[in-house]
Amino acid sequence: MTDAINELAAEAAAAYPGGTVYAYAAQDAVTARILVVEEGGPAFPEGRNIGAPDDDVTGKWAGILEGAGFEPGMWSWWNAIPCGLDRPLTADDKARGAKYLKRAIALHPHLEVVLAVGLVAQQVVGTARPSARVLKTRSPLRTGAGQREEIRGMFERARLDAYPFGFHRED
Repeated sequence: MTDAINELAAEAAAAYPGGTVYAYAAQDAVTARILVVEEGGPAFPEGRNIGAPDDDVTGKWAGILEGAGFEPGMWSWWNAIPCGLDRPLTADDKARGAKYLKRAIALHPHLEVVLAVGLVAQQVVGTARPSARVLKTRSPLRTGAGQREEIRGMFERARLDAYPFGFHRED
């Protein structure tokens, strides 16, 4: 189910000077109602298995996702800067990121919530103007337990907005 997302990621990496392709692996990604948009670009110069339940590179995501009641298949993942970069971001990078984000959103026909994680993601999501509800939170990188609890709370809010009757129930 992530083939279309990975094809778009490969196209994006080719369009960015010095871009390194990301590999997305969220389970049942295109049927998910939640799209998590993280920074990407120079913040994550390499990305494999992005959005998979076991993708816990920073040691912080698993607790946030599990604590918010996320189950595999509820979410998809995309990076605001959709490829790894070994250089500072430019305004053109962010504008290009918004164009690719719009295309990534179009791949998700059941999308209810876009969760923008971090300042760059919030900027790019704001430019893309998705029709789905947008929630914003900070990145869990360089945060303490209290701040991660706030982030977990925002993820829980996204889950409740997208799945008010639960994941395995019909609306």
